[in-house]
Amino acid sequence: MKFNVIIRMTALLIILTNIYYIPMIIFEIWQTGTFPLFISPVFLILIPAGLTLTVKFKNNVLLFCINVLGLIWNLFWLTIFMTAPEIG
Repeated sequence: MKFNVIIRMTALLIILTNIYYIPMIIFEIWQTGTFPLFISPVFLILIPAGLTLTVKFKNNVLLFCINVLGLIWNLFWLTIFMTAPEIG
């Protein structure tokens, strides 16, 4: 596989994993009226993911490293939220 394809796949995986958090945020805002701060770093990872999909930054190695770390961070929180028992 070409490096360009791997970079774009990691960026798309980050964007797809963030779709899971959207209903959680809507529910949290509806319940408490405040934005959940523990989700903020997860959405900050979307910035380098979006940049790697542009033509200017499509072969940037630094953004690829940030995206890989962001994908690991995203998958960590995704497994925590999906396997945690319900409270109440």
